Amino acid sequence: MKQYLTVSEMAELFGLGIQTLHFYDRIGLFSPVKRDPKDGTRKYKYDQTYQLAFIKYFGKMGYSLDDIRELLNTRN
Repeated sequence: MKQYLTVSEMAELFGLGIQTLHFYDRIGLFSPVKRDPKDGTRKYKYDQTYQLAFIKYFGKMGYSLDDIRELLNTRN
């Protein structure tokens, strides 16, 4: 079993564009646990799928990304 998911695998799993995940990373909403030092490939752990599901669900409910960030911060 693979230890990490790539950005394209995570995007496909959630029906998102790769650029959306890059944007989430850039704004600090959803970042990979590590990056390959050679090529910068983003690596996500499987348990991060729960966090992305949370982000996607609350986005569909009409929450802004700032609101979702606040919810994630209070949840932790």
